[in-house]
Amino acid sequence: MWKKTIGYYVCIGCIWLSHYSGLGLLFHLDFVRSLSDAWYYFWLTIATACHVALLTFVIYKHKEKLIIVKPQFKWSYLGYSVAGFVMNLLWNSLATLIFPYGQNQNAINEVLQSIRGAALFWGMWIILGILTPIWEELIYRGVVMTALKRFQRFRLDLVVSASLFSMGHIVQFGWSTTDFILYFVPGLILGWVFRKTNRIYYSMATHVAWNSFLALLYTLSQR
Repeated sequence: MWKKTIGYYVCIGCIWLSHYSGLGLLFHLDFVRSLSDAWYYFWLTIATACHVALLTFVIYKHKEKLIIVKPQFKWSYLGYSVAGFVMNLLWNSLATLIFPYGQNQNAINEVLQSIRGAALFWGMWIILGILTPIWEELIYRGVVMTALKRFQRFRLDLVVSASLFSMGHIVQFGWSTTDFILYFVPGLILGWVFRKTNRIYYSMATHVAWNSFLALLYTLSQR
């Protein structure tokens, strides 16, 4: 059993490393960057989708982790998902008043402002709006929180997953306490949705809805 568990986490680690480092190296090669914006973001979408699919497959095959199971609808679960979205909205409204703009969001906005048309569709709506939230929920809520489930009475699963979620958004820009807090709180909110529902689909829905909402606001602001 322990060999299977170690193999599971090794596979997860390899997929994670490929996603964060491998894609970064591949899509910075000169011949890739010479592609038009539309084709560049199309292939980036395909590569990201492949990583999400592979991660989903590995998690599903490791059945005792029970992260990816048959969807179960309950109105209370939907309520937690909607509540998570509202809490994110309230936190974002408060954070804009007390914290400077996050470096991660500034970097994203700079990229989005430099692309148009199909590239913007692939980059903003598909990658940032759908694939990235699914990836992050599988990693930070699905893998991390489930691995720490035995410590949930101490809320350690929530704190660790939210911390890693936040670090994933700021590590490439250097440490910033305000940026860490800015993403730590949404990490707690999404973790709360996952823990209350015990279904990854509801925290995914909250995350996808939130990122898509931000994409919509950005689109409207450019008109």
